[in-house]
Amino acid sequence: MDIHKPKPVHGWRELASEIGVVVIGIVIALTGEQIVENLHWHERVSEAYEGLSVELGEDLGQAQERLQQSPCVEHRLDQLADTVEDAARTGRLPPMGAPGIPAFRTWDSGVWQSAISAQTVTHMDRKKLRTLTGAYEFIRSIDELNFRELDVWTTLHGLTGPGRRFDSSEAAQFRKAISEARLINRYITVSGVRAHQLVQNDGIAYDAKEFANYADGDPTKKYSVCQPIQATPPSQYGAAPMDHVVERAQQHPIS
Repeated sequence: MDIHKPKPVHGWRELASEIGVVVIGIVIALTGEQIVENLHWHERVSEAYEGLSVELGEDLGQAQERLQQSPCVEHRLDQLADTVEDAARTGRLPPMGAPGIPAFRTWDSGVWQSAISAQTVTHMDRKKLRTLTGAYEFIRSIDELNFRELDVWTTLHGLTGPGRRFDSSEAAQFRKAISEARLINRYITVSGVRAHQLVQNDGIAYDAKEFANYADGDPTKKYSVCQPIQATPPSQYGAAPMDHVVERAQQHPIS
């Protein structure tokens, strides 16, 4: 069997040529890997934008919904404040039906959090990334206040009942709850407005159908807080928001 010995390199020119071939091969290989990686991240970013469009459509639709309800919330709190002051003066709380509550919503950010965890956001356009970060900061703030608002309106439902004695300490408690409810409503409303402005100003797409699911319709027909206080008071105290919520969930299953 013949053994082929390496050919000796004749001169620096031939050596440089062989080194050049090796270097070019390495560069081609690395470039190919970079192209594949870029295509991979381009696909991941496109998928993220698609998911964010749906998520933002829902969140911004809810923000528009809150903007529509906000005057109703303020008006209802005015009514409750008048009731509290009259009761404080007379020493007796009149019969009162349920006052309703602002629409309770979930404020989703799962797609955004997944994009952060997967480092997809590091491959997004810098300007869009700043805008999305700002918008989701407002959404996060709203989400944190969501259950606090439900809690304070549960306190306000303590006014609902057949009528009873009412003292100054209770009046102070309900005045504080009314003030807190006002502040939460205003903060949620303005945060939603700011999130919407950020997304619109940068031209970030959001799902129009998801947006319309919440933003369309007459507020006075959609939200209990925009409708008259229930005419018939309950026969006892201890009322709470979200009555009939189980029946509504069963009638409208998640699709």
